[in-house]
Amino acid sequence: MSFAQKHFEGVVYTFGHLAPFSLLASLNAAGTVTVPLHGSYSSHCFTEAFDDAKHLDHHRYTHAGELRAFDVTRFQCSLQLPAVMAALLKGKIYRAKNNNYTYVAHIAVAEQHEPYSVFFDLKRDGTPEAPALRMFVQSAYLTPLVVGTNSQSWRFGSLAGQITGLFAPKQKKPKPQKKKAP
Repeated sequence: MSFAQKHFEGVVYTFGHLAPFSLLASLNAAGTVTVPLHGSYSSHCFTEAFDDAKHLDHHRYTHAGELRAFDVTRFQCSLQLPAVMAALLKGKIYRAKNNNYTYVAHIAVAEQHEPYSVFFDLKRDGTPEAPALRMFVQSAYLTPLVVGTNSQSWRFGSLAGQITGLFAPKQKKPKPQKKKAP
């Protein structure tokens, strides 16, 4: 999926950095267990919800039938997404509120580091004999970690291993039994 360029306030913005990607994801620390990972991005990585009260016609950006508003800050942050995605493969992943996953990186923005949350869906692709993963980056923007109460977390390799079926799901620890008073 490719994105059409955007003319905004005298500047032409292009989105080559958000081209679909394919790479090998390591599932263990030694790098001996790998699976192909195919990923793509949503226009939500460089747009925000269109609001008639806030946005003008030149903000309009339509992709895949969805009207959004182009956002320069989100675009500038999205330039760092390829590096953020490489770090995500070795990072800690959380279950997000919308039954998807999130990862938080700290990226350089105006000479300081800000939390940049990436929200994505990760699904099994391929066959049991040749497992692979498909990732869709649903959104990415400046915000601290946003997860539900008691959200589960994984290292990316563990989560990817569970989704492909190569690793058994993490077992929850049993709660200790309270002793009954005599």
